Parts: sequence; C-alpha cells; structure tokens
Amino acid sequence: MFACALIILFTAFSFSSCQKESISAKNNDDVSPEAAATIKHDQPIHKQYFKVSITNWYRVSPTAPSPVVVNGITYVSLTNLVVGGGVGNATAMGNIKSFGNVLAYGTDVNAPPTGSIGAPVTEIPGYPLLGGPLPLIQPGDFDGVPAILAKFNVPTNVLGNVINLVLYNGKGDALFLSNIPGTGTSIPISSTVGGYTNETLVLGGAGKFINATGKLQNSGQFSFIAPYDGHDNYDGWITF
Repeated sequence: MFACALIILFTAFSFSSCQKESISAKNNDDVSPEAAATIKHDQPIHKQYFKVSITNWYRVSPTAPSPVVVNGITYVSLTNLVVGGGVGNATAMGNIKSFGNVLAYGTDVNAPPTGSIGAPVTEIPGYPLLGGPLPLIQPGDFDGVPAILAKFNVPTNVLGNVINLVLYNGKGDALFLSNIPGTGTSIPISSTVGGYTNETLVLGGAGKFINATGKLQNSGQFSFIAPYDGHDNYDGWITF
C-alpha cells in the first residue's frame, strides 16, 4: 500500500504551481550605466535551446492535515515529497545539482494522494526528522540546503508562482523552476518503475540566469521501491 502511495506521489509531482511568464529589462552594454538604468528592452538578450539530465533521490515528510483548494475543489494535505541530491548536467550550466518540493493532497487522510501542488524549496530546512526508515528524511539529507538558499537568494515565489525546483552549478549560476498545473501524465514502465511528463516554467535564477524566462518539457522515471533511483530530463527554450 505504501509503495502504491509513493507511485501516486511521484505522478502527482507533475501538478504544481501557476504559470506567468515575463521578460525582465536588461542593461545595454553600449550605453553608460546611468542611461542603461532607464532603458527597457522588449526583446530577449539571448535565446537558447536548453537541455537538462538529472539523477536524483527523494524523501517524504508527512504534514498535519489542512485544507488544500485546487481548481475550486477542497482537498486535504497529506505529505511533502522532497526531491534532493540531484546531480547531472545542463546546457550553458555544465555540471549541476538540484532539489525540489511538492505538497501531495487527497480526498481524505486515509485515501491515496489525488495530486500535488508546488511547495516552496525554501521550506525544506524546516521539515522534521521523524526517526523512521527511508523514504522519510534522514539525518544529514538536507543539511546543505540553507547555504544554497542563501547563496542564490532563492525566493519562495516569483509573480505568485511557487518556486518548487532549483538547478544550480558551482559557478554561481542557478535557475528557478515552477511546474505548470494540469500538464502532467503518468506512464507505467514496469512493475517497479514509473514514468511521468509535465511542463515547467523558468522564472529567473542567479548569475547569468538572473532574468531568465522560458518553458521546458519534463520527462522522468523513478523506482517504486528504491528512493535513490530517480531520473529527470528537461528540454525547451530559455531566454537570459
């Protein structure tokens, strides 16, 4: 039964946050700093095809039941699904790491999860250690997250969109992502492996991606029985 719940939790990962896109103004290198500060550009500085490949693991943090309203329907919160330890590579970023967070909800605390909404990555350091076995959070799992949040100045949301996924490298670059609700599908691969797809917005970041925008297609797979065996792939176009 617990394995089944985890299947639905991961399937639910494809339903999160909202969708608003904007292109921020950027300084023109050909004018003085004073003049550049007054200039707004209607066109992006740079547009590039973007591809990401990540291997990751996940943890579960149960929550106190509370109302969750999705598309006008009231559900009850069940648990946070925290995806961490992601390592891989990305276009224009090189070697990267990642972490993410969603809140699963259901019709009842005793029912399987119905879906999820994006949960802020900024909440991860506050999740408790419950002393249980995997896939519950273990000591040391997220000790490094506060430093990452501070280094990249990760926001809780951007224009009302919850930032539930962060990609970053060792050069000071980061991307803040928010999954688009209602775009997810689940794909059974085998008796122990499931797959999923969804669309994700790029909503700023740090370093050269501080004003990045875009939309990515996500596909991935995970093990129902091994919380150290997940894979994510993203591809699409970003401007920065």
